[in-house]
Amino acid sequence: MKYSASGGYQLLGQAAHAATHNLAGNDPISINQSQVQGLSEALNTIVRKPVYYLDVYNNFFTAANVWVTGQINGATTLTAQVLAGGTVLPVASALNFVVGSVLILNPGTANQQLVKVSAVNSNNLTIAPATSVTMAQNTEIAHLWSNSSHITADPYGSRAYGYWAANAQANGQYVFAGSGKKIVWLGDSWTAGILPGFKAALDARLGETTVVNAGVPGNTLAQMIARFATDVAPQTPDYVVVEHGVNDVYQSVDPALLAAQVDQVVALVQSIGAIAVFPGMVPLADYPVQSVARQVELKSQLSSPQLPATTMGIVAARFGFPGVNPGVASSLRFGGGAQPLATGANNIAIGQNSQVALTTGVNNVAVGQQAQNKITTPNFNVAIGQASQFNLFTGAANVAIGSNAQFSMTTGANNVAVGHNSQYSPAGTAANATTSGVGQTSLGYGTGQASTTAVNYITTIGYNSVAGGGGSYATALGAFTSATGWGSVAIGCDTSGAGASTNVTNEIALGTANHTTKIAGRLNTAASVTGKAGLNVPHGTAPTTPVDGDMWTTTAGLFVRINGATVGPLT
Repeated sequence: MKYSASGGYQLLGQAAHAATHNLAGNDPISINQSQVQGLSEALNTIVRKPVYYLDVYNNFFTAANVWVTGQINGATTLTAQVLAGGTVLPVASALNFVVGSVLILNPGTANQQLVKVSAVNSNNLTIAPATSVTMAQNTEIAHLWSNSSHITADPYGSRAYGYWAANAQANGQYVFAGSGKKIVWLGDSWTAGILPGFKAALDARLGETTVVNAGVPGNTLAQMIARFATDVAPQTPDYVVVEHGVNDVYQSVDPALLAAQVDQVVALVQSIGAIAVFPGMVPLADYPVQSVARQVELKSQLSSPQLPATTMGIVAARFGFPGVNPGVASSLRFGGGAQPLATGANNIAIGQNSQVALTTGVNNVAVGQQAQNKITTPNFNVAIGQASQFNLFTGAANVAIGSNAQFSMTTGANNVAVGHNSQYSPAGTAANATTSGVGQTSLGYGTGQASTTAVNYITTIGYNSVAGGGGSYATALGAFTSATGWGSVAIGCDTSGAGASTNVTNEIALGTANHTTKIAGRLNTAASVTGKAGLNVPHGTAPTTPVDGDMWTTTAGLFVRINGATVGPLT
């Protein structure tokens, strides 16, 4: 059954949406009995598609036919007819044909055949096995391999591979069957060369077919999975060919992880109602042991009576249901595009595209759409809130709670931000966002650094409070407070938008110009010493309406207000 506007997948989608529609909002998730029943009915209607393993290693390359030094992307022609059963090919030029070269005869036809050169004598190539059919003079004779990791371009090796894949059979039946089918070939640099021969062979047997090239050179299976939602699913194919393995071997992807990713891509293919087809692992001359091992493992996995993808795995792939990230120890993900590349252990991603770039980092938690979106290798970070820690690349041990919290942080470490826009847009200035600071603690909307200069070990608590513009170790407590001097402290909020402020090193500013600062207990200052007094009242101007207890100084002296009268100047 294809995913469409009717049937079990529609029921499943409705049940999934009903059960999880509150995830992106602020309300808790609730699932009632009717939603559970709907989900159960939807699961029961899923028809699981077969998974085909073609075994290209043994069925096309016949195991031993690998590249040898000297082969190139080239061909020659026969100078005379060669009868069926012939073992010597007279050719126009034997240049670049060496002992061990693998040749493709009659590519793209029912008579195509792989043979190996056993001797080169002038322009005569001795081959084994013998030719299966008679070949006319001027027939092209081509190398199968152009190098250790690629076969020759169409119409030679790639044409032969495509013809073989298009006509592959399982249990006596063609794998690709039925007219008007759409096939997406998801792969790497091999894909483009294979598709012309593949489509030509399908069209000749089935009539017009649609074949979509979804190959990207250099891709591993993990990277193919990461782009499945954009490159494959929208095509609504009948078949998805998953051609992988070469780059996984070259990048030394762990076999257990690769097996888990095979399960994952099977679930993705089946979640869109398509049939998964795996050509299998090709023989690599420069990695013979590894390519043989991956071929054996993949064949065993895909030939198992138990399909690799569980029903809930299919559901998770289609609708972003919560589940264990296969192959990654103790890691969980919930949401479309979450954690597609992760190999590190103990990570949790909840929300669409959360931890989308995470690779080897461990012990990270992301909750919220696009949370930790660009995180790759860091450890011990916690982001809760939409787009929190969005740009964090390599910083470690950071905590962000609140939408956009630590949004611009890239390499900072040991920072804590709680509140919308905290350490992202301090006091409404995004340019002052924390990127590489260390040991910052910010609690409250719009709290963080006072300037673009990276500072360490500052503390800001209160709406739009900022600290550290001139140095580290500063503390601002209260709405609109500003402590920009090295080691300075500003305490006191002001509803007018101008809290306590200081830009002097090691200075403490208490209160604001427009409000009273009350000290309920006894004030006991330090004793005066030679270098400084214990209490300093700076010169100013006399208050217009002083109240009893006020004390001030001017250049004339010290004044106090006692019992309704001003006393002073005291000199």
